[in-house]
Amino acid sequence: MNRLHVVLWMSLTFACGGAVEEAPPPEEAQAAPADAALPSVVNLSPEAVQRAGITTEKVQLADASDVLSLPGQVALNEDRTIHTGAFVEGIVAECCTPVGAYVSSGAVLAELHSHRTHELLGEYRKAQAALQARQSEKIYAGQAALRAGRLLELKAGSEREVQQTASALAVAETAVVSAEADVESALAHFEYLGIETGELRRGETPDHLRIFVKSPINGVVVERSVALGDVVTPSEHLYRISDLTQVWVIARTSEQQLQSVVPGMTAGFRVRAFADKVFAGRVLRISDELDLDTKTVQVIVSVPNPGRSLKTGMYGDVELRSPVNKQVIAVPEAAVQLVDAQQTVFVADGPGVYRPRAVTVGRSIDGTEEILDGLEPGETIVVDGAFALKSELLKARFAEEE
Repeated sequence: MNRLHVVLWMSLTFACGGAVEEAPPPEEAQAAPADAALPSVVNLSPEAVQRAGITTEKVQLADASDVLSLPGQVALNEDRTIHTGAFVEGIVAECCTPVGAYVSSGAVLAELHSHRTHELLGEYRKAQAALQARQSEKIYAGQAALRAGRLLELKAGSEREVQQTASALAVAETAVVSAEADVESALAHFEYLGIETGELRRGETPDHLRIFVKSPINGVVVERSVALGDVVTPSEHLYRISDLTQVWVIARTSEQQLQSVVPGMTAGFRVRAFADKVFAGRVLRISDELDLDTKTVQVIVSVPNPGRSLKTGMYGDVELRSPVNKQVIAVPEAAVQLVDAQQTVFVADGPGVYRPRAVTVGRSIDGTEEILDGLEPGETIVVDGAFALKSELLKARFAEEE
């Protein structure tokens, strides 16, 4: 599209019949540095203002909290993630719960056959036999003490014999208590390995004794490193399980921004998969270590994830909002136009008189733009129709170059 076509197109787009005043001489422009970049003033008739739908408002201060935007990535909540494995060496006899499966606390993930169970069974039976022997000795010692007492009553026994049999009975009773403790200790070894002891306590011999690898929490299997027939040891991690209803978002902040981040800050997390949804969270903790490669500090944000919508590895933006509000100048998004590669608003100098003003724009806040520099409270700006003024301004410039 050549220059003439541009002028004709802009004339058809905005036929307002307005006029643009010439820029002031260079000396005057130097005296007004705020308008030096855009010295033109757009003058419009009342009819043109109405056709363009121009409305104005006074610039006001608005309450806003500091918001810091950081890149973040979803990760497992390490406070809700566990590794589980076997307590003894064994062979995997049955398995295996797959990755991605949801498991409840106490669910069996794998079964192991171990020689340790046979050793424990032997120790238990020895302890039982010893208990039975001590119980028999107690019965015999009790009978002897009873007989010595009767003989003493009949004047056929001695006081010394009564004392000796009573002492023997006390020793036998102590031996029984000790043997009972040995039996309970043997049963406790079974229970430590997760083996039910009901049959053993009833005097029954189980058909087989297997060790179960169980989940200690409700969660999702995120890692499995075991297969049927594997020989496993107590030092190995067989499964990793995580409660994905609560995840971490790992964000990173620069040294300059670090002073604005504190534990407990409210956070909002957005990902591309759910562009219209904000996942609310809170800053859990801040790392004490600076990454020398990226010159950033890690910030851990705890985010509830009840529907498990967030997946580990997802990237997104973390917005950290300070609990303390401050007053800022904020104008509607439509009031800010890009002119000569500069963010610009149009200030109303009088009826139908609009002067472009270069401004410095900060963050976007609920449909408005924060103005860091270039405007003062009480000034009147165009909030609707700013694009039409921009078009009229550019049209006049093209006309001057013809």
